[in-house]
Amino acid sequence: MCGFLRHLSCNDGDYSFVDVVKGIDMFDKLKVPIAAVVENMAYFTCPSCTTKHTPFGPSSREAFISQFGIKNSFEVPMVEAISLMSDSGQPFVLDYKDSTKEVRQIYERLADAVHQQLDSLSDRTKNATPQVRFDEVKGAFVITLPTVSADGSPAAQSTPRELSITAQQLRRSCQCAGCIDEITGQRRLRIESVSADIKPVRIQSKGNYAVGVHWSDGHTSSIYPYETLIRLAEHAEAHAKSTTGAASAAKA
Repeated sequence: MCGFLRHLSCNDGDYSFVDVVKGIDMFDKLKVPIAAVVENMAYFTCPSCTTKHTPFGPSSREAFISQFGIKNSFEVPMVEAISLMSDSGQPFVLDYKDSTKEVRQIYERLADAVHQQLDSLSDRTKNATPQVRFDEVKGAFVITLPTVSADGSPAAQSTPRELSITAQQLRRSCQCAGCIDEITGQRRLRIESVSADIKPVRIQSKGNYAVGVHWSDGHTSSIYPYETLIRLAEHAEAHAKSTTGAASAAKA
């Protein structure tokens, strides 16, 4: 099982982020589960003023979580002891000094995350993920929620529950770098440019954490983590119900 598990490592910065995104895409195509993303040399803490500096730019951790749904994302700082102990052949995680405790705890959390991912992959019932399809008649995505929770226990519903969201709504909600500026957070996609007749030309599972969509307008970098997809669909349905209710009340 370990041979099928992979963690992605990178430095901070736009180019490193792009490389990791390519790596995620490659492993998805090869059906290799991704256990975690590790940002090496993410920052260093000044020994004189204890200020945290990020020489390679801000972390991409939140982007990995929001765009790909990869929650196991870790930042490893630049610490001299890591280099010194590696050169001498001493495992850094076995150090006992207080000065390295914070970094050792990061490695421990990473190890725990990978271990939990292995346990999850060893039991297919714990890999329950929503099923996503496109209804041509309704012009909407239909998300069928699993009857088994992520921890393997029965979900709240005993029968599959379905949510839906229109293709137009989902396309407008894309959070990829082409639609949202990663630095400023400002939207690049013009909402009015997304037509009501837009539809997916390809829907592809991205491991057990997200679904990717290629659109009829030529956009191919939309990735929706399942949690985000469910939240968007629930919000869309709630909004539709409130609008219908308001319209009915107005007629009465």
